[in-house]
Amino acid sequence: MSWNLRLAQAAVVALVACFALTAPAQDILKDAKARQAIVIQKREAEVAQARKDVKDLPPSQAVAALEQLQDSIKNDPDLPETKKAELLRTLSISLRVAKDKADPSTNPTPVIPTRPVGSDPGGKAQSDLANKIILDRGKTVVDRTEANRQGSDAYNAVLASVDKSMTFPKGDLEFPRNWHELTKKRGGKQLTDEEKKIMKALNTPIDVDFTGQSLKDAIAYFEDKTGVKFIPIRQALDDAGVNYETSQVNFKAKQVTLRTALHKVLGDVNLTYTVKKETIQITTPERASQDMYVDTYYVGDLVGGGFGNRFSPLMSQAQAYQNVQFLVVQIVTNIEPQIWANQGGPASITFNPASMSLAIKAPAEIHYMIKGGR
Repeated sequence: MSWNLRLAQAAVVALVACFALTAPAQDILKDAKARQAIVIQKREAEVAQARKDVKDLPPSQAVAALEQLQDSIKNDPDLPETKKAELLRTLSISLRVAKDKADPSTNPTPVIPTRPVGSDPGGKAQSDLANKIILDRGKTVVDRTEANRQGSDAYNAVLASVDKSMTFPKGDLEFPRNWHELTKKRGGKQLTDEEKKIMKALNTPIDVDFTGQSLKDAIAYFEDKTGVKFIPIRQALDDAGVNYETSQVNFKAKQVTLRTALHKVLGDVNLTYTVKKETIQITTPERASQDMYVDTYYVGDLVGGGFGNRFSPLMSQAQAYQNVQFLVVQIVTNIEPQIWANQGGPASITFNPASMSLAIKAPAEIHYMIKGGR
């Protein structure tokens, strides 16, 4: 089994393993972080330059330029949600100032009350009013400054925790004390001992040397090598126009897994296989897709729910969704990529935020690999 496949299995068992189990995973993560850093730097530079440029533009043109940049950032799929929110807040301030200049009616010049000649010679009432206005506005500025500081601290803490979670551990991995209970939530449908034996056999390396042998003889060779029982579904083979006894097989390879050999041998005649009733059944892709079932995997402890968090709920939920996306990408790119819906296959993954779980529709073999089977 490849390191990438092991990474995807461990990703469901523990989010930390998504970041730390294999060297390929580190490379993927480093590349992703590097691309993300470039996107962030580019967008930060654009915002800084725009805020500088609009000062020399007519108010109406400044508004148009800022709104165009605002829409561009909103629709940027590569920009992290937390950074996107920060840049949009900065732009909104500049945009509000530009709009006030473009339409003075939105920010009219305050009318300063005047004192009739001869009344209130000392101007005490006017002075008291001015002092009250100054104090109220000063308090508002202090409150906003403190709110911004708290928000900034929370934001920085979130980024620090994300960076920490991506750090490759120096020693052994340490799992939470309640790991056993958390893992139980991902139990799902269990395989029989015989089915587990089949799953392990599919990962067994074998030598293959077929030159014009019949499909029947090739399957008999696989049975002798692995001790696994194969059953050809005759009706399926007839539907595909394949003669089990006379269709020829040509394939040579050394130390490939039984899974790889089956994909090649059966794929050449437009067939596939599925694990069912403690056997490997040879059938058509259409029939195999009907043997899929849905199993749910609780991942709230892996990706972070974002609920009840001491930080902004929107911020923490956005990070949780990013983690879910990373988890799903690891699965569909490293465990039988051709079977998933994004590649035109029948298998699918759906995230349910209410239960913080992944609903995965796939064959038994895929579920077994997701749960860490080797």
